[in-house]
Amino acid sequence: MISTAGNNLFVTGASTHALSIPTSGTFGYHGFANSDGVLRANALSQLLGVDNQNDLIAAAQQVATSAISSAAILNPILTNTTTPVSTPFAALTSNIAKQLLAVAKIIEAQTSIGAARQIFMVNLGGFDTHSNQLATQVNLLGQLGPAMKAFYDAMTAIGAINNVTAFTLSDFSRTY
Repeated sequence: MISTAGNNLFVTGASTHALSIPTSGTFGYHGFANSDGVLRANALSQLLGVDNQNDLIAAAQQVATSAISSAAILNPILTNTTTPVSTPFAALTSNIAKQLLAVAKIIEAQTSIGAARQIFMVNLGGFDTHSNQLATQVNLLGQLGPAMKAFYDAMTAIGAINNVTAFTLSDFSRTY
């Protein structure tokens, strides 16, 4: 599971958790691009293989190694601005639009990353209102509608529209 909404209980299993991705900027560690960075990356790689006899240390090393590997694969995908799925989102600036654009980019690249089936979680909070409900919903649905339309258009552009299902879940944070 890939989440643009952080790593919360909904995306966490007994032995697994979601990969949390950003909706802007780069994804991965920084300061490793120059010649000193190559040395740092090699040192980090060696450290991640040391003393993994302890279950807690081994788990932390596995998470770090997985995150580094995922970042190397996904960062070029997420930072690509010339992909066909970007066009429908061009005029949108809302957070939900940015999240759906990130999802669209990963769906577009699914064959190159070897993913047959993916589950994504995006989030648009703020619907749990106790006053000013109509104005709040006008604002939130005004963000959601164009973002979902752009996502639909992006999936149509890459021929994935019949292979993607979107659904909503709402429980006002009572279970996650």
